[in-house]
Amino acid sequence: MHKIHPNNILVTNIIDPDWEPIMKRASTIVTNRGGTTFHASMITSKMGIPAVVGCINATSKIKTDDKMTLSCAEGDTNFIYVKALDFTVTKS
Repeated sequence: MHKIHPNNILVTNIIDPDWEPIMKRASTIVTNRGGTTFHASMITSKMGIPAVVGCINATSKIKTDDKMTLSCAEGDTNFIYVKALDFTVTKS
């Protein structure tokens, strides 16, 4: 956990309230377990951190130092691209 630096993506099986300091450092969080009412979803939403929860196999598919782009802007469906994509952030 000490390896998470600002702008890193935290990929883990599950998170709990004790992880809040780590979550604040991450730019995005991806978990294997969880859903829309899961702790990770509620906390990250309050913190303004994008999260993709309930991926089932994220920790086995995503490797340390993988370049990724996550899109959480499509409503209930989120996308993880295991490559860096060009993108533009639009705030309303």
